[in-house]
Amino acid sequence: MTVGRVATRNQPITWLRAPLLDLLRAHRVALAIIDHPWMPRAAEWFETIDPVTADFAYVRWLGDRYKIEEITRTWDRLVVDRARETERWAGTLRALLSRNIDVYGYFNNHYGGYAVGSIELLTRAWAGAKGASSIASRYDGRAAGEPDPARPMSTAHRAVAS
Repeated sequence: MTVGRVATRNQPITWLRAPLLDLLRAHRVALAIIDHPWMPRAAEWFETIDPVTADFAYVRWLGDRYKIEEITRTWDRLVVDRARETERWAGTLRALLSRNIDVYGYFNNHYGGYAVGSIELLTRAWAGAKGASSIASRYDGRAAGEPDPARPMSTAHRAVAS
């Protein structure tokens, strides 16, 4: 039976070790790279592990549900400034794409208050993304500073919102 592409989200952070990553790779299951208060931030994912465990990557921007619900319960505008984090994520996404894999993304309203606004923020940050080469070079054999072969973000790589 063909299932297609499968990703799994794992918490707590203590599970992000070689045995889990090896198991996911053996079954070509993507480890969801998530932005959540209890998980590593953007490029931090690559500092100690290689989170790519399949022929694609899946990023989930979740945010802190409890903190954001103290600010709002309507999801019609951004209420948390995520510009700096989004710029870092744009660089991380370019690094992932430079590995010649598909990258899927999902924004939750709890990330910034308005998932559609978070996608728009990522789209703007994408144009000026920096920092991908140092991350990518750890995994693709390129020297740091070498030209980044990352392709432009296409509709296949745009994030979805809810």
